[in-house]
Amino acid sequence: MPLLGQVQPDQKARSFQVASIKPNKSTEGRGIGLQPGGRFTAVGLQLRELIRVAYGDQTLLRSQVIGGPDWLASDRFDIVAKAENDFGPPAYDGGPPRDLLGMVRRLLEDRCQLKVHRETRELPIYNLVVARSDRQLGPKIRRSAGDCIPPGSSAAPSTPSDPSRFCGSMRNNLNGVLSATAVTMQSWVGFLANLPLVSRVVRDRTGLDGEFDVQMEFVPAFLQNSNPGGSAVPNPAADSGPNLFTALQEQLGLKLESTKGPVDVLVIDHVEKPTPD
Repeated sequence: MPLLGQVQPDQKARSFQVASIKPNKSTEGRGIGLQPGGRFTAVGLQLRELIRVAYGDQTLLRSQVIGGPDWLASDRFDIVAKAENDFGPPAYDGGPPRDLLGMVRRLLEDRCQLKVHRETRELPIYNLVVARSDRQLGPKIRRSAGDCIPPGSSAAPSTPSDPSRFCGSMRNNLNGVLSATAVTMQSWVGFLANLPLVSRVVRDRTGLDGEFDVQMEFVPAFLQNSNPGGSAVPNPAADSGPNLFTALQEQLGLKLESTKGPVDVLVIDHVEKPTPD
C-alpha cells in the first residue's frame, strides 16, 4: 500500500534516450548545465541536491529534504544525459523546464530506485516581522516608484546591462550586498530563506502590502565558495560589521523571529547508489 502522500512514479514523463552516471572524486567546479539538442549535464553533484531540484522546482530548501543514507550528502556524481529533442520552455518562475524536471525524476526512479513521499512536519522556521512598534521602516527600503521594466515587456532589452531595472528582480552579490526592485514581502521572504545563514522556511508576518525596493549590506558569515555545493567556509572577518540579522533590523526595520511551524517536506523512503556506466 502506498504511503500517505507518496510521490507516484512519473509514468507520463519522457525518458532520456541515453544517460550515464559516474562517481566524481574531484574537487573541481560543480554545477548543472543544459545544452542545445536536449543535452543535460550535472558535474560533481550530490544526489540529495539533485533530488531537491527535481522534486521541488527549486522551491524546496535543503532542510526540507529529509531521510536517506549518509552518502546522499557526501558522494558526488557526474551525469550526462541526452533527450530526443530540446527541452520545453523554462518554468514560469525562470527555473528549469518542467519537462526536464520530469525526466530527471524518471532517471532517479529508474537508476536509483528512488521512492519519496511528501508530508508536513513541525520544524524551526522564521517569521519576518516589522521591528518597531510604530512600524517605521529603515533607511534602506522604500516603496517602489513603479519605474521598473515588467519582465516580458516590449520595452525590455534582450541583453540588459542593468538587471536591477526589471520589476521583481532580486540580487545577491555573494559578498554581503542584497538588493531587490519592486518585490513583495512574500517574494522577499523566499529570497531570505535560501541564504546560508537562514536556511529555514521564512513566513511573511509584516502585514506590508505592495512592492518595495531594497538595498542592504552586511558582513557574510561564510566566504563565497568557488565550488558550488561544497562545504561552507566561515568568514574570518564575520565580526567586523553587522551580520544579516542585524542589518535587516537596522537598515530595513525588519526582524527575523525564530519559532516553529508546519513545513512541507520531502521524505526519502528508499534510494540505491547508481551503478556506474
